[in-house]
Amino acid sequence: MSTTNSKKNQNLKSFLLANTSEVSIFILLIILIVVGSLISPFFLNSNNLSGISVKFSYYGIAAAGCMMVMILGGIDISQMCVLGVTVMLCGVMDRAEFCAAAMIGLSLLFGIAAGFINGILVAKLKVMPMIATIGTSFAWRAVAYLVSPTPISISNDFMDVIGYEKLLGIPVLLWIFFVVIVVIGFVSAFTPFGRKVHVAGSNASTSYLSGINVVRTKMIAYTISGFTAALAGIIWAAQLSSAYPNAGVGYDLLPIASCVIGGVALEGGKGSLVGVLIGVLVMVVLQNIMTLLSLGQYYQLLCQGVVLILSLALRGAINKRKQRA
Repeated sequence: MSTTNSKKNQNLKSFLLANTSEVSIFILLIILIVVGSLISPFFLNSNNLSGISVKFSYYGIAAAGCMMVMILGGIDISQMCVLGVTVMLCGVMDRAEFCAAAMIGLSLLFGIAAGFINGILVAKLKVMPMIATIGTSFAWRAVAYLVSPTPISISNDFMDVIGYEKLLGIPVLLWIFFVVIVVIGFVSAFTPFGRKVHVAGSNASTSYLSGINVVRTKMIAYTISGFTAALAGIIWAAQLSSAYPNAGVGYDLLPIASCVIGGVALEGGKGSLVGVLIGVLVMVVLQNIMTLLSLGQYYQLLCQGVVLILSLALRGAINKRKQRA
């Protein structure tokens, strides 16, 4: 009996050591939920929880694509700007009376093209990922304002279905989120491409010797990141029924921060989708608590920055302890 208990304790200890980042960030999420419920009677209100789920859906989709890039040791700062252009494209095409299929299809094609451009800059032209995606983020934000400097109302039956309708009691936008997460989770964990992403992120030089086409792998990863950013933009536009050029402004680093908080290594090679999604929830819940306290956006950014720094400091301390062990 004691031997069985000892094995169970050993297995639990091994699990906690292997998943320290996910466990610690999950504990932080629980603490935030408890704090939110104590400081505001509206936190657990169904309308408030619905608002959290909406933000979780589009930020989660964007962060899932960003994770693929970061596991490769890259970064994509342009996601929220791609989202902004996508939102404006939806507005302009709706005003021009495009059908919903054309509106969504062309918006997704833009996201794919934007991600592909990042992939060319980083993988083919060897531009530093941060510099490349900062440059494209400036360009895409300018394009968003050039498309239309003023907000545009969106009135489309199919977009209303995405933004407001439910299927089997669950909002359609959450169904879209679930599908995307399942697909990316499967690709990341169970496909040759997913294994190439992790191997190339761990050691690019060894990957070349193993026959992995690192350039192509990076280009695909950045294309996925652009696609998820555009899809998040479509959901954003559908839920708000409007398009405005500053969509996503102030939250450019939120997908990246969610990935880092969720355990994705900045140097690449390590990261799990579960950890990333918990990281997104932490950021969204923290943002929601700040809103309920009527704190401005600057305070929200300050708190998010503090959480990010503390999570990195905690991870550094944990890694040092593992090395000593």
